[in-house]
Amino acid sequence: MKQTIDGSGNVQFGTVRDSTVNVNTYTSDKYVQLTEDNSKTLKLSLPKVKYSAYVGASKFILTVIVGNALVLLNVSNLTKILPILPPLLVLVVIGAAIIWAQGHFDDFRRNRNRPRNGNSFAFAGNNEILREDRATNSITVATFSGACVYPKCDGDIYLMWAPDREKLAKGSKFVGICSKCGKAHSYRVDNNFIATPAPDMDWSPVKQEQSK
Repeated sequence: MKQTIDGSGNVQFGTVRDSTVNVNTYTSDKYVQLTEDNSKTLKLSLPKVKYSAYVGASKFILTVIVGNALVLLNVSNLTKILPILPPLLVLVVIGAAIIWAQGHFDDFRRNRNRPRNGNSFAFAGNNEILREDRATNSITVATFSGACVYPKCDGDIYLMWAPDREKLAKGSKFVGICSKCGKAHSYRVDNNFIATPAPDMDWSPVKQEQSK
């Protein structure tokens, strides 16, 4: 049987009757070296990031506690006006807390996920890699990207938190996905920011299986 490989990554098997069967044989033998986008790199004062994170958390917690306490203290009077009013006001309070603290969310996320235990860098979500410089008491926020190498795709790779099963099986903190095809074009990314296509990556939650 004659076997040829065409430019689309498909294997063509020729039979005696010269019919053709296309079989998708795409494997993860390619890789992409993700590169840092220097135009988006930020250098932030670590004390300022910590302070902003604590301020944001305090604003959110204070607003939720005080706002909901006022609702609960007046719940009987509010119910007389409109039975659904108390739960609606609780949602309004939470929304107000989010709005008041939203300017601090990025700093809270960065402070929570910054490098610890001697690690040279850490993933902070939102396609951000953090490096801490103890000499200047600062953190550098860097973003990495690369071109998707899945067939017939012109999307870009960006980083996100690894799914639960990938964390358990590979110990990965972060993985790459495509800006156009999302999780369908998944990548495993090592500590040198080399992304390898991973069409076998399992995104199904672990909790659902445990609850069955």
